Amino acid sequence: MHITGRIRPGLKVLKRALAQNAKASNIYNRGLAAGVGFKAIESALEKAGFKGSLVPKNEPFFSVWPKEFKNPQAAERILEVYGEQREGDPVKRLYRFPVVFLHSDPRRMILTRYECYTASGLKYRSEERNGERLCIGKGEIPKRNGRVVRLSTGVPEVVRGTCVPEECPEFQGNLCKRRSHVIVSIPGATNAVEFVEIPTGSFYSVEQLQGTLNDVASVCGGTIPMEVQLGYKGYPIFWMSKVTESVSRVDWETGERSRTKQILARMDAEIEMAHLISLAETAAARIQSMRQRLLPPIVQTSKEVLSLAHEPASRLEDYIPATVKTEGPEPVPSQEPTEPPLRADPQPAEPKSAAQATEIPEPGIDVAAEAPGTTVPELRKQLSGLCNTIGLQPETILRYGNLRFGEGWGRKADSLKKLLEAIHLAMLQDDVDGLIAEIHDTIQEAQNRAS
Repeated sequence: MHITGRIRPGLKVLKRALAQNAKASNIYNRGLAAGVGFKAIESALEKAGFKGSLVPKNEPFFSVWPKEFKNPQAAERILEVYGEQREGDPVKRLYRFPVVFLHSDPRRMILTRYECYTASGLKYRSEERNGERLCIGKGEIPKRNGRVVRLSTGVPEVVRGTCVPEECPEFQGNLCKRRSHVIVSIPGATNAVEFVEIPTGSFYSVEQLQGTLNDVASVCGGTIPMEVQLGYKGYPIFWMSKVTESVSRVDWETGERSRTKQILARMDAEIEMAHLISLAETAAARIQSMRQRLLPPIVQTSKEVLSLAHEPASRLEDYIPATVKTEGPEPVPSQEPTEPPLRADPQPAEPKSAAQATEIPEPGIDVAAEAPGTTVPELRKQLSGLCNTIGLQPETILRYGNLRFGEGWGRKADSLKKLLEAIHLAMLQDDVDGLIAEIHDTIQEAQNRAS
């Protein structure tokens, strides 16, 4: 996923030992004034001989630095739309803002993993594979005849073993920490390709965020569709803010437990229960209606069908070719006159009124009636064109068609029409993103079953 910027949950300040150092203070203050972000400030301090000079400090606002965005104007838009200048503070700060998640599954909305950083960057990280948490690191760079071999794909990753923090020397030495990454879009301030990351290492913040997502998802049947996230009358339901709470703290040197106040990132669902239930029911009804009206039950397929490496008989060109040619000569219409069909009612049909003659029918989902041609080659060509229009990869639609209709679906007019109808309906309802997500979810579920 392409991250274009980061919103920090707090600040970093100089350590007490360096707070009175004029050189360190000048570097720190110049970085703040330039808006370069704490990573750049820390790097400048290290070059000046002050290693490990910054420590985190919680504040009741989020930090937005233009230099931490690939497009600095995106940071300026966020502060312009949602920033506040509160009494006694000459700077506009980000205290509260809405977020929209890129997934409907609450389990995929927050990425949490263990990360070990060194001066050169990320050294180790954890990763979930088949229900097991593994420690992933960089492999050795190969050498040939005493010289380093240049790799076209970069340094390969290797599995160090199972990630068990209680047994990990890096974690016990406070070098590896549990970090979470919340990746969102900010409605009204970021565009379709500007994804913002909100990193946090606070267990309590992540627990509250995940709890809010799970509560909303439980009302919506396990997921949070985009129309629910956008809220009642287009008012987003999820809003980030900062709160001060009393939390439990453990001194890992002595094992003593105490309670202390902390400023934590928090997310609220700002919607009435009645409106939430209404949006959830509407979204569920739309998805169910689309499935029942347009698509047959999923055809159970073998693992080979789910593989990207198709046999020659299953090439994409056999299903949705870029250009369509019909074999054999074009049929010649018969010149023999045909008798008109017998009418049960000898009375002629009543002529239509002028209003009826000019009336435009309501848009339907009968693609066969609307399309200029309904032969299999013509339907293939239409489907290929629509997939290009909405951004569906040919391999994706091929695998989806195999799951829904079975192999050989591209040679059948009925299956082609149903896929065309589904795409046309999504375009009429301005829900192309929802259809694409449904297609990818179906493929993923089939892969999970096959594995």
